[in-house]
Amino acid sequence: MLSHFFQTPAVTAPRVELPTTIFDYQCHTHLKVLQDRMLRFNQALSALKQLDQKIVASLTLGTACWLFPNITFSVIGFCLATHWLGKREAFYSEYMKALADLKDAYAWAMGESKKDMWYKMGSTVIQELILTLGPVLSKDNILKWEKADLQPAIISGQRAKEPSENFKKRLESFAKGEQERSWEFQLYGEQGSPGLLTMFKATVKESVLLAINAVVQNRELKNK
Repeated sequence: MLSHFFQTPAVTAPRVELPTTIFDYQCHTHLKVLQDRMLRFNQALSALKQLDQKIVASLTLGTACWLFPNITFSVIGFCLATHWLGKREAFYSEYMKALADLKDAYAWAMGESKKDMWYKMGSTVIQELILTLGPVLSKDNILKWEKADLQPAIISGQRAKEPSENFKKRLESFAKGEQERSWEFQLYGEQGSPGLLTMFKATVKESVLLAINAVVQNRELKNK
């Protein structure tokens, strides 16, 4: 369990180039490109979230031991938080690259023409792509469809997968920009959160210094 805590999460999926041809929602190769880019994005997001969980767990350890108190463990907790924070910039950079790649893939897939949009919205891969990007894109960048594109087929089987009511509700939420008010968007959204991270780093640094100072003072008292 402890060994898992010290393991560094990783992104293993390779980066896949976009084809230079126009996207075809019926082309297996094109759909595979979208799936591969989604895989890399999901791995990068998962790795970043795992790292953030380690930071929070370390801060919790440091704070809890500070309050109860066990200053030595408090120092360990805050030092671990500092260690993981030092790695976060690289993980965040990797995540933002994967996000940019997936945004490019989304723009390629949805295209400029609305001609095939109704059929695209009935593709399982396109639906998955929208649900993957929706929580981290602004409404201006995620909204590519119109209400008419969500209308059911007159003849059964015209589309691979009819949009479900739950899917339509998610799309309506994205179109309203409700995701932009979530904590997930603040931490992992396309616009980034450099101010929040700077404040977080400053808090951890201050906590480490306070904890170390407390250890020094405690030892001085014992030596008297």
